[in-house]
Amino acid sequence: MKSIKKVIYIIIISLLCIFVIPTKAANKDSATDPTGVSTYTPTESIVKDIYGMTHTLQKATTVTNGNSKGQLINAFEMKTDGITSKLVTWAVQQDNSSYKRADIIEAAKDYEAKHPGWIVTGGINADQYFYKFGNGLGVDGSAILEPSPYYPMITDGEIRYTVNPYNNSSNVVGFKNDGSTNSFAYPNGTVGGYRLSIIDELGNELNTFVVNGINRNASGTETTVWCAPVHTGYPNKVQEQTINTTNQLYLIENADLAQVSVDPSYGYPTGDLISLFCKGTISNSSLKQYTVSKGQFAIETTNESVISALNDGLKVKVELLFGSEELNAVDEAMGYHSAHIVNGSVQTANATNAYNAKSYSRALFGKKADGTYVLITGDYVVLEGSYGLNFTECNAVAKYFDCTDLYQMDGGGSVTALARQDDGSFKVTNYPKDSGNPNNPRENLSYLFFVKRDPGVVQNQSLTTHYSITLDKKELLGNVKIENLKVSLDNQEYDFGDDAQLTIAGLTEKTQYKLKITYDIVENNNIISDYVYIYVTTKEYIFPNEVIKITEVTDTTIKIVKTANSYAENISNIILKIGHDTFNMGNKDEYICTDLYKDVDYEVSATYDIFDPASQVTFTGQTEIFNVHTKAFKEPTIDKFVEKRKGTSTLTVEYEFSDEDNVVENAYVIVNGEQNKEVILKTGTVSLSGLQFKENKYEIKLVIEYLDEKGNTIKVESVALVYEPPHEHNFVEGVCECGEKDPNYVPPHEHEFIDGKCECGESDPNYVPPHEHKFVEGTCECGEKDPNYVPPHEHKFVEGKCECGESDPNYTPEPAKKKCGKKSAELVIGILSLTAVIGLFFRKRK
Repeated sequence: MKSIKKVIYIIIISLLCIFVIPTKAANKDSATDPTGVSTYTPTESIVKDIYGMTHTLQKATTVTNGNSKGQLINAFEMKTDGITSKLVTWAVQQDNSSYKRADIIEAAKDYEAKHPGWIVTGGINADQYFYKFGNGLGVDGSAILEPSPYYPMITDGEIRYTVNPYNNSSNVVGFKNDGSTNSFAYPNGTVGGYRLSIIDELGNELNTFVVNGINRNASGTETTVWCAPVHTGYPNKVQEQTINTTNQLYLIENADLAQVSVDPSYGYPTGDLISLFCKGTISNSSLKQYTVSKGQFAIETTNESVISALNDGLKVKVELLFGSEELNAVDEAMGYHSAHIVNGSVQTANATNAYNAKSYSRALFGKKADGTYVLITGDYVVLEGSYGLNFTECNAVAKYFDCTDLYQMDGGGSVTALARQDDGSFKVTNYPKDSGNPNNPRENLSYLFFVKRDPGVVQNQSLTTHYSITLDKKELLGNVKIENLKVSLDNQEYDFGDDAQLTIAGLTEKTQYKLKITYDIVENNNIISDYVYIYVTTKEYIFPNEVIKITEVTDTTIKIVKTANSYAENISNIILKIGHDTFNMGNKDEYICTDLYKDVDYEVSATYDIFDPASQVTFTGQTEIFNVHTKAFKEPTIDKFVEKRKGTSTLTVEYEFSDEDNVVENAYVIVNGEQNKEVILKTGTVSLSGLQFKENKYEIKLVIEYLDEKGNTIKVESVALVYEPPHEHNFVEGVCECGEKDPNYVPPHEHEFIDGKCECGESDPNYVPPHEHKFVEGTCECGEKDPNYVPPHEHKFVEGKCECGESDPNYTPEPAKKKCGKKSAELVIGILSLTAVIGLFFRKRK
């Protein structure tokens, strides 16, 4: 944002990095701080690459002066280039005049929402806050701004806070994000002047001007800015600034942000410096009087250069600069309260003060010799076995991670660490001191985040299966484009091309895969190739809900059938387990498990193989457990109930029923639902009389009754013997209502007329014979034309002859004319002359 030179430099660095081994997470047994007082030894490490950021989560032990204690450490490392990756600061705005406290997850989501095309990979807390409104800074934690920062801050190339409430602008470090070894920018201990900038929608500075004063009228060729400080007596109110001027006045009536952070009216500042940041669009330039209130600012000027440059609709910002041009040039910077290590040199100024000497939760940032940024948190949560870090222990941890520079920010309950998860969500990875619960982190003012260009690839959970993963290509906002997007897995490359979705199949269920995403970033005519790793997971194979059913239970058997459904044919190798016994059902559709015990509770389950056609894989599944109780006795059954003899009014039936355990209490024959005869023996005959078979219909059954285990009466009925009275047919058109047909029925004759006659001789009274054409000269009287008619030939005679050869009987040729005499004489003379010549010729030859 600051300079095109930076882009060119980063491209060169990116190309050089192809031949440089990337910085990895530290991998050593232990480390000792430079003074030799404290030693840090990890006991358990989890290291993960998250979009090019290395996150290390460690359980460890520190030993200081012989005292050992447990630690829980989070470390985040990334070498950023400013184009594909950055270390950024961020605070969530509450409105256009203040910020709000937010937990680290809310802040990460807010950063992504305000920066399309970038994703947060991880980060930690930065600045703490004043938690109480008032003017007692340093006494009860109160301040005019709530929340208000302790440290300076630059974010998105905007100097939001230049001095802290004590007018101190020295405790701050800038992040160049240029991939260089000298990746920090430093202050020089002084404050610069105020600057007015005209900016475009992306924040690029188009023109800059000096601002000569705050909240006063401009004189000479000055430019001043008006902005309302927070009211010293009331939270959420401001000290409105009334402007009366004859100078040119530009109003920003609805600013993006307008905030005075330090003002002489506040009780704690030193000196009369006003620290502020204002940004917004000029909305009015025609007034001379105006009262500036909350979320507003105004520019008053007599400078012709400024007047000629400003007009309605332009976006502007006002900042208080640092005295260091190096620091003013960076896009991101954060303050600190204690410097630990600077350029490899241990700083001892604050090493022994009470706050730094105690074991406490700590938040630290630093860098390595190659310029890689490092963010570190250490927890003080006794229940988790982590007892916090003191000053030298912080340095020992930094040494472990090869830091040459280290600075400490807010500690205690503010300390929070966050890592991006495989599904794109965020997770707090430490135990905040306040609650000890990662799900309940403290709300802070600002944070440090590593961010990465979003390649726009996310796993589509709804379309991912047990054998495939589906990736979606997001449509990115902003002026950045992602092109040449490819995915690599197990040396196989998959190209998105012009598609918005990509599916990779042939995978294993419930398995995490590490995908390499390669892509080109196209921004402002620059193309940078980059790659990230993301993790995706296939789903678990979902087994069928029902594979077997229990359909029948007796005293010693259980009948099991395979459920009939669309996948039944893919199920095989069914092994039943009933109690402690197994039965091989195999591929059968049903199976009866025998030799069981009476009146026993059994747990019934099965294992089986199922072939999945989609993945071409056979899975082994297990059914639910069914609780089955076998009968206490063998259930009685009716084995025979048949007719033996039948008379006109009597019937003898033969019967037999089984009752091995003698549980049948009643046995009888029913006729049309009413009991007729009791049965004593298990086998025998029963005679029935008084029946009228010719007049009545009868349904006759054998019924046996017994009590089940619960005392309920169970009835077992035989198949009914059914007798119908003789049926008298009533034929209508040869068919009876019972369906029987009259064998003697002759259906009435239906005439079939052909040319008006039926074969029976009957004539069709409606028959009209077809019309017979009578053609005269090719035409019938009905108008029909004869298709074969040829009209007679009309002769055309020439000298008595027609072209058809016919002669004209009336033709008389003209008489011949006499020849001319002169022509005849000439002919005679010619002949005589010829004769004379011939004679003369022959004479000469003699």
